[in-house]
Order: sequence, then C-alpha cells, then structure tokens
Amino acid sequence: MEKLNNTNIPDWLMNKWQKIADLLANLIDIPAALIMKTQEEYMEVLISSKTKNNPYHIGDREKRHGLYCEAVIKSQKKLLVPNALTDKFWDKNPDIKLGMISYLGFPINYPNNTPFGTICVLDSKENMYNATYKQLLIKFKNIIENDLFQLYTFDIKTEELSKKIYEQYRELEETNRKLHQSNNELKSIEKELRGTNEELIKQTEKSSTILNAVIDGVYLCSSNYEIEYLNPVMINTVGYNAIGEKCYKAIHNLEKPCEWCY
Repeated sequence: MEKLNNTNIPDWLMNKWQKIADLLANLIDIPAALIMKTQEEYMEVLISSKTKNNPYHIGDREKRHGLYCEAVIKSQKKLLVPNALTDKFWDKNPDIKLGMISYLGFPINYPNNTPFGTICVLDSKENMYNATYKQLLIKFKNIIENDLFQLYTFDIKTEELSKKIYEQYRELEETNRKLHQSNNELKSIEKELRGTNEELIKQTEKSSTILNAVIDGVYLCSSNYEIEYLNPVMINTVGYNAIGEKCYKAIHNLEKPCEWCY
C-alpha cells in the first residue's frame, strides 16, 4: 500500500482514537483494529492498533473497489465476514494476502451523514465476533461520530466567526477609504476657498486703494441702506466715520430713503 499523509484531524483526537483501536484489539484478542478514512477513490488507514502481527500501518491506502470498507460505506450497514476463504463473494479480497480472513466493520459518518470511513476489526482466523464485540464496536463508532460532530461544529463556528471578522474588516476598510477620500476633498475645497479668499482680499485692497485715491466722496451702502464703506473724502464731508449708519440719515440728513438711495 502507498503512504498518504493526513492533516485534517488534530493530534489530540488522533491520540484518543489510537487508544480506542488498541483497546478494541486487546479486548477482542485480534491482530488488527482499524479506523479507516475514505479519500476519494481510496481508503486510508487513519488509525491502526499497536498489536502483534498487525499488517496494517497508519497512512497505508488502497483503492476502495473490492474492499470490505467500500461495502460498508455503500450499504451504511454492519458487515460481518467470518471467513473470507469460504465466502465466494470475498474469497479474492486483498486482505487475504495480508493473512486477514475475517472482518467486522461499521460505517462512520460526518454530522451531515456524508461518509467519513469505517471502524473495523480483522482476524487471521475464522471469527464470528459475538454480540458483545459487535456492541463494543458500535459504542466506539458512536464515540468517534460524536467527536466528529464536536470538531465539525467547532470548524463551522470558527469559519462563521472568521467570515464575520473579515466582513467587518472590509466594511471598516471601506469606511476608512471613504473618510480618506472625504478628507482629501475637504482639503481641496479648503485650498480653493483659501485661494478665493486671498483673491477677494487682494481685490478689496485694490478697490480700497482706488476709492481712497479719488478726489470725490464715495460711499457704499447695503440693501437695507446701511453704510458699508466711506472713502476719506466722504468721511471729511460727513464729519465722522458713519459706517453702519443709515445712509439717508448720515449722508442726506433725511428721515427715510430718498431717490438717491434706490
């Protein structure tokens, strides 16, 4: 058999299952107790009991076709072969070449009922495997499936949590991008406003210089007739700086707006 490395089962679980296989082999007094894992078209020896005359090694694999395990996985039922040498259906089974002529196995499934593999025992002599041994395999089958349930559930929760963290990270990244873009836009607007303000100051200074230089009195009023600007000549004419006062009062000495104020 070829070797196949297995990396999907954590070490603590592999150690637990190894103890189960060793216990099975010793209690039933057989050469081999195995936990097999299906790998596409192959069956892999995931766990093999540390017993004398056990021909199976962890990592061994062989094509599923014609194996006991294939029949167990397909039927999803127990398979008992007391003696393959006298069984026309199994007398060419590849395990015979390894000296194993009897077999008892049960299917192991993931929580979603897809096949994980099998738990089985093999003997070099004819063996009917009494009811106690069958119950023992069922018990350990249930333990392994419960372990898979815990592992599978943990993996799903971890995957969901990782997905949520990733989504939150992407949202935060997008928010940060938008904030950065907005910040750049604000800086651009601020720069434009600063330039516009500087230009207005220059224009105002230029206008003030021109108005201050003319020989005539000049004043500017707002829409509500309040004086906003007087040049020096107009200040002298009025007699004081009348900015903020009503033009028709300060300039024309009237109680209401006249035609000059429109």
